[in-house]
Parts: sequence; structure tokens; C-alpha cells
Amino acid sequence: MEEGCNLFERGAFEGAIPSLTDAARLYEKQGSPEDQCEALVKLSQAYQAIGEYNKALENLERALILSRQAGIQRVPPRFWVV
Repeated sequence: MEEGCNLFERGAFEGAIPSLTDAARLYEKQGSPEDQCEALVKLSQAYQAIGEYNKALENLERALILSRQAGIQRVPPRFWVV
């Protein structure tokens, strides 16, 4: 996740996508829904940045469904899409 976020922050959005995808899968295997949601939201931001709006929306929808299933009531600021 850290690598993907670092690439994202440097504007290397396409490079961040594989790392963020791997992070989301890893957090899913670990049973960490909040971290998985964070990875999915950041992944959606990377897709949005390169104009892949359908993929961005797909990952935001996954994060929303997961947050509802996990009972995440309040969205921490780190999940906010800016």
C-alpha cells in the first residue's frame, strides 16, 4: 500500500495501480475491511486521474459495499475522495 501511495503522490498513477490492487487483495485476505476500503478508494482515485472513470466507479462501489457489510458507520478522513 505504501508503495502505491508514494507513486500516487508523485503523480505516477498508472504505476500505483498494481500496488494498490495488490494491497486491496492482501487486506481482503487478512480480513481488514477498513484497510481494504482505503486501498480501493485510493485505487479509484488513481483510475480517475488517468481517465478510467468506469474502473474508478467500480472500485468506489466495491468500497461502499464493503463498508456497509463491515458495518463501518463513519468514514475516516483518510477515505475521503478529494
